[in-house]
Amino acid sequence: MWHFQSHTRQTIGPQMFIRLKRKIRNAIAKTEFYPFVAKFLKQPFISNLNDADLILESPPRSGNSYAEAVLRLAFPNIRLVHHTHASGVVIWGTKHNIPSIILIRDPDENAVSALLERPDLYDWKLAFSEWNDFYLSCEKYRSHITICPFTKLVSDPMHLVKQAENILGRAAQFTHFDEDRSAMAMKLVDQLAQERVDIDHTNYSPFVSEMEKEKRKARKEHLVCRLSVSVLPERTQAKHLFSQWTEGRN
Repeated sequence: MWHFQSHTRQTIGPQMFIRLKRKIRNAIAKTEFYPFVAKFLKQPFISNLNDADLILESPPRSGNSYAEAVLRLAFPNIRLVHHTHASGVVIWGTKHNIPSIILIRDPDENAVSALLERPDLYDWKLAFSEWNDFYLSCEKYRSHITICPFTKLVSDPMHLVKQAENILGRAAQFTHFDEDRSAMAMKLVDQLAQERVDIDHTNYSPFVSEMEKEKRKARKEHLVCRLSVSVLPERTQAKHLFSQWTEGRN
C-alpha cells in the first residue's frame, strides 16, 4: 500500500503530465462527441451504447461500482453503459432516447475520495473542476435525466432499483434489499473490479483486514483536515451546484 509521504517525493514533471492528460480528456468528455472518441480508442463499457437499455454515469468516486452491482443483481440481462465518467455520454444518450441515471455525491466527500484513491492524478482543484464539469454540462438536459443521490444509494439501494424499474418498464428480481443482498452486491463489486483491472480493490472492499481499514481511515482524516482550510472557488461552485441538483432529493 502507498503512504502519503511517498507521493510528496514524486517529481513535478510526470505528475503535471498526468494531470494535463486528464484535463484534455475532461474537455472532450463533456461533449456529445466523446462516445465516438471512446469507441475509436476502444474503451470498455461503451461498446453497446447504441442498443443500451440504460446509461449509468457520474464522476469517479460517486458509487458507480456499487450502483452497477445493484442493477445487475436486480436486472441480470440489463444492457448497461457505465463507468465512462463522461457527461458527453449522457448528453448523447438523451439526444438518442437512451435513458440515463446519474449519481451525485457531496463534492467534498467526492474530492476526498478521489485524492484518497488517486493522489497521483488528483489535486483539489482538478477534483472539484472535474465534478463541476460533469454536472454543468448536464444542466441543460436535467429534466430528461433521473438523479440518484449517493446518500440514497447507500442507505436504500431499492431507491435506485425502483428508479430503474420505472425507466425500463419491468420488475426487478427482488422487492427488498436486505443485508444478505448488500453483501452480494459488494462481492460483485470486488469480482467485477478484479476481472476488469486485475487488481484487488483492498482499499475499499469490506472484506479487507482491520489494519487496512485503519490505514485508510487515517489517510482520509488527513485529507479532510486539509480540505477544511480550502478556499478554492471550484469548491464553492461545486457546493452551490450540489445544492441545486439535490434540493428535495436527499
